[in-house]
Amino acid sequence: MHAEGMVTRNDVIRNELLLSNLQLAVNVIDNNINILNKQLTTALSLPDELLILPDTTLLASRPHAEDLRYYQSSPSVISPISGWRPRIPRSRKRD
Repeated sequence: MHAEGMVTRNDVIRNELLLSNLQLAVNVIDNNINILNKQLTTALSLPDELLILPDTTLLASRPHAEDLRYYQSSPSVISPISGWRPRIPRSRKRD
């Protein structure tokens, strides 16, 4: 498209820079995953070759935004996942 004159050279360079920055971000994320995996396997005394993957089944049961507002407004709600009930300390009235 640059050869036909539909896109300026500046647009091409800007998009190449964007792609380069995105690739760099992917590399940083991959490196962070490898570092965290190494730290976790070391802390748990597991083999270094072991790759720990997250449990993605929780992503399917993500609550909706309106459910979150209900949980935030009601401190006595029981968590549907663990049955845990939050405890909020009550403040005393000052004299």
